[in-house]
Amino acid sequence: MLRFWTFLVFISFFVNTSLTQVVPAFNSNVQNGCSPLVVNFTNTSQNATTYLWDFGNGIQSTLTNPSTTYTNPGYYTVKLIAQNATDLDSIISVNYIQVLDLPTASFSISTASNCLNDNFFSFNNTSIGANSYTWDFNDGNTNTSPNPNHQYSLTGSFNITLVATNSSGCSHDTTLGPIDVFANPQLSATVDTNLLCDSNAVINFSATSNNSTLSNW
Repeated sequence: MLRFWTFLVFISFFVNTSLTQVVPAFNSNVQNGCSPLVVNFTNTSQNATTYLWDFGNGIQSTLTNPSTTYTNPGYYTVKLIAQNATDLDSIISVNYIQVLDLPTASFSISTASNCLNDNFFSFNNTSIGANSYTWDFNDGNTNTSPNPNHQYSLTGSFNITLVATNSSGCSHDTTLGPIDVFANPQLSATVDTNLLCDSNAVINFSATSNNSTLSNW
């Protein structure tokens, strides 16, 4: 009879221990990506009621399924402490998150003329850490050269956007502008006489432009 009760006590202890033993575990929607990297964590722990997360980026959380944002490139170790009324355990995933670096997109613009018939813009690419580029000239045209030139076939104000991409597929963009392209004046001129005999006569000339406001004639 004693052995029987000992066996029951052992079974009861084993069952209760199995039900209350904390088993910490988690996963995430992403483990690597470009900065800023937003990571959503899913808590798959067993038998726990409270949690403490350390994301390795200086941020902690007590939420069951938290999220955090990684801004600096590098590797991050994530730690989860799971606890109930009688047990506590933790899991540490070393270098669990990898944040990839971004390039820096930058450029300057130079031109000799802003007039429609002879405008010509040169773009000097000063980006850092990139190996491919996409230019948007804001007139329906794009270019993938590192240092392109562009001529506009219509007047207006245009913002120029450069997207720089590195070998990891991470991109950064910047926009400069607007640059202005002006219409060439369309002129009409008249004179009040074409033939005269008096050398002292006054001849009147007049001119107008129907598409521009002219500063000098």
